[in-house]
Amino acid sequence: MSQVVAVTLMFTTVPGIEDIVIRELTIKGFTVYSWHRIGVSELSGRVIAEVEDNVLRSIRTFRTVEKAYLVLSEGEIPGRDYESLRKLINDLDVDPIVDLFTPHITFAVRSVRAGEHEFTSMDVARLLGERVREEVRRLRGFYPIVNLDAPDLVIELDIIGDRYVLAIELIHRSLRQRRYRVYHHEATLNPPLAYAMNIMLNYDRYGNYILLDPLAGSGTIIIEGLHHYVRSMYYGVEIYRYNCAGALRNIVEAGVHDRACMICSDSTRLSNFIRYCDGIVTNPPYGIRMKTIDESIRRFYMKILREFARVLRDGGRAVVITPRRGLLEHAARVSGLEIVERRDVEQGGMISSVYVLSR
Repeated sequence: MSQVVAVTLMFTTVPGIEDIVIRELTIKGFTVYSWHRIGVSELSGRVIAEVEDNVLRSIRTFRTVEKAYLVLSEGEIPGRDYESLRKLINDLDVDPIVDLFTPHITFAVRSVRAGEHEFTSMDVARLLGERVREEVRRLRGFYPIVNLDAPDLVIELDIIGDRYVLAIELIHRSLRQRRYRVYHHEATLNPPLAYAMNIMLNYDRYGNYILLDPLAGSGTIIIEGLHHYVRSMYYGVEIYRYNCAGALRNIVEAGVHDRACMICSDSTRLSNFIRYCDGIVTNPPYGIRMKTIDESIRRFYMKILREFARVLRDGGRAVVITPRRGLLEHAARVSGLEIVERRDVEQGGMISSVYVLSR
């Protein structure tokens, strides 16, 4: 019997959905032996996981992940001053990195630093770059070529609070850049977050469901949902015809048009044309980008949540993201929807909350 080989990977994602990255891995059948966040807060956007090595063949298929790295070492930094940084870098085992070089491979060193330190991320990258060049010259007999624009090999040394992670970048292009996005909406949700919100419905991935995004915009939630719920049907409602047309273009480009339907109508009258659905996932407007007053957005939330309660089946769930926590929670209570879960995430540079509601 073949022995299972584990690797340690670091994934970057939307701050606040680190645990859902792990859920996606396990839902798709991969074994996760251990995992933890790394960051100066719960909204770290970084998760380190020990997983079975066959994950490496499927990295590009994960939809809650933005970037992935092979972790070479992780540990505590000796201090937060410049000399401690120099000591850390001099003590790192860089032999596995040196083994990757040939005379024609170009490289770059990148760093993310978070917390209070007496050095910058540029200091980290410069010192490690110098160490790698000298070690390659000493052990391989040549100086490697630095290429900051399009390197073949990216070495990452992140300093997060009192800890460091040394890793090799596995994906040069961020996975959040979905190729289906031929039409762009001004308030488009980050695709990994849209996929995570669909997972938060907590339904069987292979079940046959009728799902709904009543504020569909450019169709991101629909497309991401259909990549997760592979046997379900997704309806999108959008009041503006140009957005309906644009969402359809994205849906066709994503290859899920056989299980999606766009309806150009007013979602505050949802029950007039939708009889029933198993689940709702949506990103409602919240008034900051809307030319409206607070009273208008308050009435909108009341109307839309009441419609959710009318069209959701008994026990059905809705997943809603908004920074308007008070409005959402009040509208949910009045509409008879139970708040099952709330989590904070970073969306477009601001903190929003994702709610799971149950009818």
